[in-house]
Amino acid sequence: MITLNQLITLYQDIATRHKQVNDFLAVQDFNIEMDNAPVYPLLVVNPVSANLPRTDNGYTSFNTTFELQVLDLVNKDNNNRMDVMSDTQQIITDVVNEFNTHPYYIDNSIDTISDISFDPIRGAYGGEVDGWKISITLEHPVQLSYCSAPVLPITGFLPPPLETDATAKNTTGTFEVQIVVGDTKVLDDEIIQIVDKDDNIIQTISNPLYEDITITLNDMP
Repeated sequence: MITLNQLITLYQDIATRHKQVNDFLAVQDFNIEMDNAPVYPLLVVNPVSANLPRTDNGYTSFNTTFELQVLDLVNKDNNNRMDVMSDTQQIITDVVNEFNTHPYYIDNSIDTISDISFDPIRGAYGGEVDGWKISITLEHPVQLSYCSAPVLPITGFLPPPLETDATAKNTTGTFEVQIVVGDTKVLDDEIIQIVDKDDNIIQTISNPLYEDITITLNDMP
């Protein structure tokens, strides 16, 4: 899974390689302090939201939204204002195109989603800075598993006993075995699903570490 810091590094990399961008900042709420003394033109990003969309296959992608601004200084007599607006708009377009067309992002399934609207910035940060801002959402793959989390294994816990006849199947469909209430079966499979007589999945046992596991169905009370 790509972390937030890694996503910010992607923007920083684009800013470093773009010949018209001289500086990069990742700041909260675009509070660009004059003490930072940025060198314009400047690319600024601010992470504002993240989303894990639920699909039939679980959580397979992560959406992270950034506010992005590209800014440049305007001359005191404003004679370069249109040039600044044109250049900063083109720089943002270059950033979007990089995410959508560069082989690195295509190979790693990183892409922008939804439409992107450009809002002008005029007279910001002391009145001498113009540019554009957008909201851009990056979609990137995610593989969520309890195995990858820094959490100790569960101990002293067993799934609740089943109280009905069931059928145990392996996930590939290569075998199927009926289990009667009160009986005991030993099955060897990576993932085991227990279904009732109506084919409803009532229990899934995942990742038994390639060891034999025992499933016991208790008698009805």
